[in-house]
Amino acid sequence: MERGNPIDLLSSLNNEIDIAASILPWRVEAHKKLKVSTLEDSGVKLGSNFGQQILILTSMRLSTDGIGLFIVEPSFFTSPLSIFPQFNALGLGLDAALELPSGTFAPETNMPSYLVIVRKKHVSRMFIARLSSDSNTNLQILSNLANGKEGNSLELGRFVDMQSFKGLDYLHFQDRLELAKQQFGAPALTLEELATFINIGCNRKDFEFPEKENSIFIPLIGTADVVEFRDDIKLKPQNYTQVIIDPTLSDAHFVAQFLNSDLGKEIREISTSRSVIPKLNMQTLKKLQVFIPSRQTQKNIIKIGTCIASEQNNLLGLQGELELLQRDLWTKPWSAHDVEKRLSILSNKFSVNINHQTEVSLNQWVETLPFPLSSILRAWQKTDSSDFKEKYRLLLDFFEATAGFLSTILLSAFSSNQSFFEYHWQKLTEPDQRHKLSFQQATFGTWKIVFEYFSKQTRKLLKDENEGRKLCMEMFADSSLRLPTVVSDKRIVPIFSTTNKIRNDWKGHCGNVGEKEAELLHEQLKVEVQKLRNILADIWTEIKLIQSPYFEQNFDAFESEITILMGSNNEFLKEKSLCILR
Repeated sequence: MERGNPIDLLSSLNNEIDIAASILPWRVEAHKKLKVSTLEDSGVKLGSNFGQQILILTSMRLSTDGIGLFIVEPSFFTSPLSIFPQFNALGLGLDAALELPSGTFAPETNMPSYLVIVRKKHVSRMFIARLSSDSNTNLQILSNLANGKEGNSLELGRFVDMQSFKGLDYLHFQDRLELAKQQFGAPALTLEELATFINIGCNRKDFEFPEKENSIFIPLIGTADVVEFRDDIKLKPQNYTQVIIDPTLSDAHFVAQFLNSDLGKEIREISTSRSVIPKLNMQTLKKLQVFIPSRQTQKNIIKIGTCIASEQNNLLGLQGELELLQRDLWTKPWSAHDVEKRLSILSNKFSVNINHQTEVSLNQWVETLPFPLSSILRAWQKTDSSDFKEKYRLLLDFFEATAGFLSTILLSAFSSNQSFFEYHWQKLTEPDQRHKLSFQQATFGTWKIVFEYFSKQTRKLLKDENEGRKLCMEMFADSSLRLPTVVSDKRIVPIFSTTNKIRNDWKGHCGNVGEKEAELLHEQLKVEVQKLRNILADIWTEIKLIQSPYFEQNFDAFESEITILMGSNNEFLKEKSLCILR
C-alpha cells in the first residue's frame, strides 16, 4: 500500500486500473488546477475541486474493461464548475448514477449523494435509480442494472440521456410538470416567452423599478409572494425582478397567482441556483415555466378567485365584529345587555345560512378523513344534539386519536432512517422526559409530547434547503413535501395542548360534569375541530390510508387489490393497484 498525495500517486502510476473505488472528498479545494489530454489533444482544464481531480485522473487510467466506483455530490451533475459536461471529450462515460439514501454518512452529514459507475468509453444512455435502506429494493435495482431493464418506477431504474441528467429530483419534477400540462390543458410557457421585458433590481440607493402596466415583481430569494405593485414589495429592490407580461398572452394577476400557488412555488424553488444562498438569476428566471390556459379560462379563474377573496373579506369583517363584541363584554361589563342585543342582531343576520353551510361543509370533510378518525366524528354527529356530555367526550376521543395518528406517521417516517431516528429517540426519552412517556398504555399526553418533538424536528428539516428537505422527501416518501408540511404544522401543537388540558381538567381528573359545563366544553372543542380542519384541509384525499390482504409479485412491483380506508362507512372502496417495491 502506498501513502501520499492522491494526485501525485495517480500521476506517477504507469499501470492501468481494473477496479477503482473512492468516497471522494467533498468541497475540498485542490492546491492547483490541472490539465489533462483529451482524444482531440486540445486538453481539458480540471477545476479546483480536489475530489473531481481524483475522479478524472483515476478514470483516465482505467483499463478497457475497467470500472470506477465513486461517491459524488448532487452538484456533480448540476454545477457549472463540474467536470461532468466534459466526460465525452475525455473519452469517459457513466454506466449508472445511483442515489444513496439520505443519512448514509450520518452523523457526519445527511447530505444526499450518488454512487456513479464510470467506464473509459462513450456512454449515451445511463441507468439511474434510488437506492434504499431496504435490501430487497437494492437487489431489484442491481438486477435491473445488470439485465439492462427499466423498473416500474423511477426509483427502481430508468435509462436517461447522460449529458442531460440533473438528478432524480429534477426527473420527478419533470413528471410533475407533465401532469400539470394535462390539468391545465395547455403546455407551459417560459417567462422569457411570456415577458416583453425582465428587469432585475440593483442595490443603488436611488434605484426604483419603473411604473409599467401588466407588471409583476418576483422575489429572487425564497418563495415569498410574487406581487403586482411596487408598494407591496417587502424585501430590498435588489432581491426582486420586475417582469412585464405580454398582454396578448396573459394578465399579470393570473401569472402572479400561478407563481404563488403550490406548483408555482415548487417551480421557483427548483429553479434557484445551487449556491450558498439559493437564488434566481437572469438565466433561471427566463426558464421559469408558467402554465397558461386559454384567455377565457384565465378570465374565469381570475373571476372565481375574486369572488372567493370577496367572501373571505366578508368573513374577516364578521370575525372583526365578533372580536369587538368579545372585547366590549370584558372591558365594559356594564354594557353586557347592549353587547347581547348587538350579538342577537348579528346572529339573526348570518346564523341560519352560515350554520347550514358549515354543517354541510363539515360533513364533506369528515368523509375525506381516514376511517379511524372519520368514524369518531360521524358518531359525534349522530349523537342527539342535546346530549352534550356524550358529544364532548366523543370530540375528546377524536383529538386523542388524531394525536396518535399523526404521531404514528411521524414515528414511521423517522424510523425509516435508523441512525437518524435513534439519535432523536434518545433525545426524546432522555432521563428528564422518561417519566412522561409510556407506550405500554399510551395516553393523550404521550402522543402530545411525541407530536410536539417530532413535528418540530420535521419543521427544522423543511427549513433546511440543502440537506433537510431532501431527507424529508425520503423519510416521508413524498417528493412534493405536502404530507410532512401538513402533519408537522406548528398550529396543530396548541390544538392538542388545549384539548389535552380539557381532557385532563374535565374528563380525566374531574367528577361528574354538569349539562351547562358540558355544553360549554362542547362549543370550545368544536372551535378546535374547525381549526384542525383548516390546517389538514384535503390532505387525506391526496395521501390515502390503505389496506391490502395480499400481494402478487409482478417483476419489480406487486399487484394487489387495495382497500381505501377513507370516510365513516365501513363499506370501503376497493381498487386494483400496482405497488412499487420499496
